[in-house]
Amino acid sequence: MKKQTILYTELKKKLNDAGVFASPSELHGFLAGTICSGVNENNWRQLVYQLTNDYQAYPTSLLKDVEQMYQHIKQTLSDANNFDFELCLSDEDDVFSRADSLAEWVNNFLLGLALNRPDWEHEHGELGEAVSDLQAIAQLGYDEDDDPQELETSLEALIEYVRTVTTVLYTFYRSNQMTSKPVLH
Repeated sequence: MKKQTILYTELKKKLNDAGVFASPSELHGFLAGTICSGVNENNWRQLVYQLTNDYQAYPTSLLKDVEQMYQHIKQTLSDANNFDFELCLSDEDDVFSRADSLAEWVNNFLLGLALNRPDWEHEHGELGEAVSDLQAIAQLGYDEDDDPQELETSLEALIEYVRTVTTVLYTFYRSNQMTSKPVLH
């Protein structure tokens, strides 16, 4: 998790320096959503530019970092045996900032998912329940008077749940994508 903390701080500065008005949490969530949904490998950059930078390409150095993030997300999601997938959330010690960061991540994950899976809200069974849970987490709220210890405990449980659901959605949509392609002879 320390690697993600360093990544968050560095990426936040690079995004700000490039004039991109997205947080690392938003960007990471969006990329994870596009990967889970099976967006064409050649289209994800344009979607990122559209969402975060008014259709303008990123500077080369920032693009390199974002491409590395994309590949890392893809790699960790595809390796379900190790369950190494981590969310890129705020590295601030303040639990309220981290809760906001989780809500940003989930909102943008759902956006990335919806771009290639417009029917995602109509899932049934356990998958539908998980999607509904993500929608609720995206609306995460708290009262400034809430006990930070209790919120910390709840937040850690939510983070683990989101990691798990993300991996499940990746596996579900990717396996469906693989089985729905016709076999060429």
